[in-house]
Amino acid sequence: MPRVDNQRLSTHPLPPPPRSLHSLRLLNVGRNQIQSLPESIGELRALESLFVYENTLSRLPASVTKLASLTAINVLNNFDMPMPPQDVYGGGPKAIAAYYARD
Repeated sequence: MPRVDNQRLSTHPLPPPPRSLHSLRLLNVGRNQIQSLPESIGELRALESLFVYENTLSRLPASVTKLASLTAINVLNNFDMPMPPQDVYGGGPKAIAAYYARD
């Protein structure tokens, strides 16, 4: 399974993914100091799992709503990202991603 599992990168904005990662299925960049994710993250059409917990994010880029294969997401313990309402959790990972991508 194509995956990136890089905890503790200590990078502020996460750089855009290279074209070679478009078949990526798991992206784990938890426990870093990432302040933002690139809009190009929505191009990772095969991405199933997105783990961006324990960073300094305040929102997700709108393009996360294009992640059609997303089945798991972890955004816990980020800067200024309150827990979504219970009904959002009931909608699953795509609903959670959309909630955090709102303006």
